[in-house]
Amino acid sequence: MNIIVSLLLTGLLWLIGRPSLVGAGGSDKLDPLLKSGSASEHIENDDGSFSIEIVFSEDCSTRVESAFSEAAHSLVSLIHAPPETTDEGNSLHISVGVVAAESLNATAFTQVAEWNDAGLIPTSSVIMYDVDQVDSAEEDRIYDLALHELLHAFGFGLAWDNNGLLERDDQLTTFYIGLGGQDSIALSDDGLHWEESEYGAEIGTPFINENAFLGDITLSSLEDLGYEIDYGNSTGDDDIESEFF
Repeated sequence: MNIIVSLLLTGLLWLIGRPSLVGAGGSDKLDPLLKSGSASEHIENDDGSFSIEIVFSEDCSTRVESAFSEAAHSLVSLIHAPPETTDEGNSLHISVGVVAAESLNATAFTQVAEWNDAGLIPTSSVIMYDVDQVDSAEEDRIYDLALHELLHAFGFGLAWDNNGLLERDDQLTTFYIGLGGQDSIALSDDGLHWEESEYGAEIGTPFINENAFLGDITLSSLEDLGYEIDYGNSTGDDDIESEFF
């Protein structure tokens, strides 16, 4: 069973059984999340050089909070150091909240609320999800969704263009040109994910499969944004399932 991912300038994640629609999100939905929350968690990497603060709206279920917390701990454990362009404090604020299905018309999306002074790395991101679909999903599916959206909150996909990591050919097809100068890498039509037909179950593709894994290609893309990755805390293998799943 696949989770269909579609992005509208942000990270727009779909679960099963819904057609792709356009038009979701907006500042009117973001403002309440940025100002309030019923629960929060502060997570630091091993040496305290990088941290995130997750704030959950009062409508978030304990299952969702638990999945996001677990996924956040997994990602932060991989960060040896933040990008040099990160503002003082080396922290990222992430708000997670609920949107009614009739308002969002999607399962979840991530939007950058604030960038660092250089405009290269998110310092505040908002993740919103359809409570009806997510709360009824299996726990591993919620975890998959959380990990995928948290990657976007760190800048995966959303900060590529700002950092000069994309190129477009004469047909305006978008390719990724990071990963240490490798040949152009095919992206999905939205330009914010790896091409599904080539990278399959990788967590950074538009389809999150039951055997989804966090592979080197996605970790390397975080390095292209300036994060120093501790591969000792990952499997370091694109071909096997991540230890976090």
